Amino acid sequence: MVGMIRCGYWNIRGLMQPIRLLLAYLEVPYKDVRYDVKPCADGSWDRTEWTSVKETLGLQFPNLPYMIDDETGAKLVQSNAILRYICDKYKPELLGKTINDRASVEMLIGVIADLKGQSVRIAYGKDYEQNLEPFRASLKEFISRTSMFMKNSEFAIGCYLTCADFVMYENLDVWRLMCPEEFETVEAKPLVEYLKRIEAIPQIAEYRKSPEFIERPINNKMASFK
Repeated sequence: MVGMIRCGYWNIRGLMQPIRLLLAYLEVPYKDVRYDVKPCADGSWDRTEWTSVKETLGLQFPNLPYMIDDETGAKLVQSNAILRYICDKYKPELLGKTINDRASVEMLIGVIADLKGQSVRIAYGKDYEQNLEPFRASLKEFISRTSMFMKNSEFAIGCYLTCADFVMYENLDVWRLMCPEEFETVEAKPLVEYLKRIEAIPQIAEYRKSPEFIERPINNKMASFK
C-alpha cells in the first residue's frame, strides 16, 4: 500500500508493543515486520534475520524498533521517538493538550522507563527468581506513587487519553505477569481498574482479539522470563 508505515522489531512484545497499541487505537494500517532469532550449536544466538538487512533500510542509526513512513520519508528508531511521531502525525492531542499535560506525559514515560529498565535486566539475567525480589520492592513503590498520581483520573494524566497510556498499559500488564500478587492488593486496585478501562477501548479490545496481537513472548528467546 502506497504511503504505508512500516515498523520493524523482534517477534516479541518488548519495546514495540506500545507502538502497536497506539497504531491499533488510531486504526492506522501498517506493516509489522518481525525478526526472529535462532539458537546456535555453540550456545549463541543467530540474529541474521535482522543483521542481514539493518544496513539496507536507510536508517541513520540502525536499531530495533524502527519505523519508516513511506508517505513523509521519515525513518526513525527509538520507541519513544516513534510514539511521538505517530501521535504528532495522526492525533497531536495524544501528546498532551496543554504545556503542563505535555510535561506530565513526558515525566510519566520517563518514570516508567526507569522501572522497565530494572525489569528487563532481571528478565534477561541469571537467577531470575532471586533477582525478582529487589524489583518487587521497586514495583510496590511505583504502584503506590502511581495510584496517588492517577487518583480520580480516568487515564494516565487525567480525563483524556495520551500516548503515556499506551506505555503505561503495556508495562503494567507485563509487570502484572511478573508479579501478579502485587496487583491483588487494595493499593493496586485503581491500576487494575485502569487496565480494564484501556482494554475496553473498542480498538484495543479488537486488536487484542486479533491474530496480530502478541500475548507471549514478552521478551526474546534468551530471556529467563518470556
